[in-house]
Amino acid sequence: MVFLGIFLNFLSKIIAAVVVFALAFLSARFISGLVKAFNKMVGVKYGHLMAKAASAVVYFIAFVIVLDLFAITQIVGAYVALIVQSAALAIAVAFGLAFGLGGKEVAAKAIENFVRKMK
Repeated sequence: MVFLGIFLNFLSKIIAAVVVFALAFLSARFISGLVKAFNKMVGVKYGHLMAKAASAVVYFIAFVIVLDLFAITQIVGAYVALIVQSAALAIAVAFGLAFGLGGKEVAAKAIENFVRKMK
């Protein structure tokens, strides 16, 4: 009897995981389509990359939900948190460097115009 209860509990979690991933797939396609349509309407050159990033975020959230469903986050919670925090820090540093180095001339012109207007 105990084995049957454990098996049914695990089976229900597997079914829930499949449902979560199915909903994530549908949501990711919908959000990706919205982002593509909006970027096309606005005229963003690399809108397809934004659409892929939006769908990747949806998949990542679904993955975290499934990990929590199977209580894996309790087992390796500290490691997962460390990995997520490290990834977030790496992305923040990459964006900071990209905008800092890529927008150096634009920032210099903006500061120069600001100083000229203040005089």
